[in-house]
Amino acid sequence: MFNTSSGNGTFIGGGCSNHIKSLSGYYANQSLIVGGVCNCVIQTARGNILGGFRNSISGVYGGNSGIVAGSTNCLTGVSGDSVIGGGCINTICQCKGFIGAGNRNTISPSGATGGGSGIVAGCTNTLSGYYSFIGSGKDNTSLGDCNFIGGGQCNRFNDAAKGLSAIVSGFCNTTNQTHAFIGAGQGNQISGSCSAILGGRANQILSTHIQSFIIGSNVTSSAACTTFVNNLTVSGSAGGGAGSSTVIMRGLPTSDPTNAGQLWNDSGTLKISAG
Repeated sequence: MFNTSSGNGTFIGGGCSNHIKSLSGYYANQSLIVGGVCNCVIQTARGNILGGFRNSISGVYGGNSGIVAGSTNCLTGVSGDSVIGGGCINTICQCKGFIGAGNRNTISPSGATGGGSGIVAGCTNTLSGYYSFIGSGKDNTSLGDCNFIGGGQCNRFNDAAKGLSAIVSGFCNTTNQTHAFIGAGQGNQISGSCSAILGGRANQILSTHIQSFIIGSNVTSSAACTTFVNNLTVSGSAGGGAGSSTVIMRGLPTSDPTNAGQLWNDSGTLKISAG
C-alpha cells in the first residue's frame, strides 16, 4: 500500500500505509515519518515518527514532538514538545511529557497548559498533574502536581489539588496530602500533611495529625507532631564513651496526665501513668 503526505516540508522515508495529513485549515508542515506501518501525523507541525505500527501524532498544538517506535502510541491535543520512546498503547495529552516505554501508560492533565511530567516504563500508570514522575510499576496513579512514584503497584495520590509528595514503592499505598512520604510497604495511608510512613503495612496517619511519623505496622496515629512505633530498642552501654546510648525526653508532664501508658516526670523520677 502507498504512503501519502500533504503540507510543506513533509517527508516519508519508507514503510507502508503511513500518512501525513493537513486537515481543516491546519497544516502538517515540517513533519516526517521515517518508516513503519500505518503511522500517521495529522494537522501537526514538526511531528516526527521514526517507526513502529499505528503510532499517531495529532492536534494543532502537538508540534515539536516525536514517537520513536512501538505500537499504537499516541500524542494528541496539547502534546507539544513530548516524546514516546516505545511500548504499546501509551498516550500523552500534555505539553513536555515523556513516556519511555511500557504498556497503556497515560499522561493527561486536567488543565489545558503546563506539563513536564514523565513515566519511564511499566503498565497502566497514570499521571494527571504537572511536573510529576512515575518510574515504573503497575496501576500507579498521581492526580496532583510535583509528585513522585518510584514503582510498585496500585500506589496513588488521590487529590488533584495536593502535591509535592512521594511514594517510593510498595503496594496500595495512598495519600491525599502535600509534603507526604511513604517509603514502601502495603496498605499505608497518609491524610495528615507533612507526615511520613517509613514502611510496614496497614498504617494510617489521620487528617488532624499533621507532621506525624510511623515506623512499624498496623499503627494508627493518635496525635499531631508525634512519632509512632510498635517497639523501640536502644542498644549501647552506659558511661558516655564510644558505643554509649543517650535517651533524652524533654517536655514530659510534671504531674500524672491520667493517660494510661504515658510517661511523666515526678520530680526527677520517670513514671508511667496508670490512667
